[in-house]
Amino acid sequence: MEDLKIDLTPDSNKSSEDDVNRKELLWQNREEKLLLKWCDNIKQKAIKHKAKALNNKKMYHIISIPVIITPLIIGGINGMVDIAPITFSILMIFSSILAGVNTFFNFSKKSTALSSNGVLNILIPNDLA
Repeated sequence: MEDLKIDLTPDSNKSSEDDVNRKELLWQNREEKLLLKWCDNIKQKAIKHKAKALNNKKMYHIISIPVIITPLIIGGINGMVDIAPITFSILMIFSSILAGVNTFFNFSKKSTALSSNGVLNILIPNDLA
């Protein structure tokens, strides 16, 4: 028996043409519109990601700064100014509560994750356009 040889190389004149007999392979205006719709959708999500990341970053700073500064101020003025023990305790409890809220909501990690997702969502439509 002879070996059967099949030529798999496409004709050079048909390599970039659509096959009119296969409708699913034809590129039409509807595919173009769908891709543009996806690009717009991705851009809108990227904008929302960025806004949410900035909000989380702002909340992280709003909560973290008092957590850091309150014990420093209390420790620094404790020997100079007579602070009532109840005031000292309330300020330290307040600082601890803020630290707990910051840890529970994890604003820093969310901000970083949303920022990186937003960057990826901005790069994708630029590659498609």
